[in-house]
Amino acid sequence: MIDSIMLLAHFVSTQDMLINAQCIDELGLGHNDISKATYEVNNSLLTITAIFDLVVASTAIATMESNLKSLVQYFKTALQITLLKYKATLATAQNLHTSL
Repeated sequence: MIDSIMLLAHFVSTQDMLINAQCIDELGLGHNDISKATYEVNNSLLTITAIFDLVVASTAIATMESNLKSLVQYFKTALQITLLKYKATLATAQNLHTSL
C-alpha cells in the first residue's frame, strides 16, 4: 500500500497517454513529410544536374564551333594570300620579268 501511494507519481493518466499518442502520430506524419520532401529535393537536384550537364555540353559545342570558324577564316586568308602571290608571280613571268 505504501508502494502504490509512492508510485502514483510515476504512472501516467489516460489523458496524458492520449496526448503522447497524438504527439507520436504527428511525429510520424512529420517523418513521412520529411521523407517525401527529401525525395522531391533529390529529384529536383537530378533534374538540375541534367540541365547543368546540357549547358556545359552546349557551351563546349559553341566554343568548338567558334574555334572552327576562326580556323576556317585563317585558312581562307592564307589561301587568298597564296593565290595572290601566285597571281603576281605568273603576271611577272608573263611579262618576262622576275618576281620580287
